[in-house]
Amino acid sequence: MRLLILLLALASLSPTVTLAQELATPTPTPTPAFLGWPGHHGPAWQERVVRRSERRIAADNQAEARAQQKATRLAAAKSQAEVREAARARADAQRQVAAENRREVRAEKPQLTSDLMRRMGFSEQEIAAQKAREQSSGASAAKPIESASPGQ
Repeated sequence: MRLLILLLALASLSPTVTLAQELATPTPTPTPAFLGWPGHHGPAWQERVVRRSERRIAADNQAEARAQQKATRLAAAKSQAEVREAARARADAQRQVAAENRREVRAEKPQLTSDLMRRMGFSEQEIAAQKAREQSSGASAAKPIESASPGQ
């Protein structure tokens, strides 16, 4: 600390510092002929500014149009996917209904026509005739079918 004080005292008493302080008088500084950057006034500069703003506006419009087209494509793709999904669900439902109908038909016992005729109120003679036809067709169906060409 003492050393620092000593150095400061010596620096203030030195003749070079006093000469520099005497010479440190303010001098007038020259002012430039115009203020601002060169080329920043006049019609050419204004035209550049106008062209730059027009390019920005055009770029913004193009970006907006691209975004709109993209949104339209995405919406169309989404609606098509929904239509495909609905068609797929409808086809699955139809297949399930058809499978259920086939199961019901397989499980269902075939009813004879004569039984149906009796429920519908046909006469006894008509019912007896139908029963005879059913028995005769049942007997012929029980026989093995002979092949039409005996050579094979």
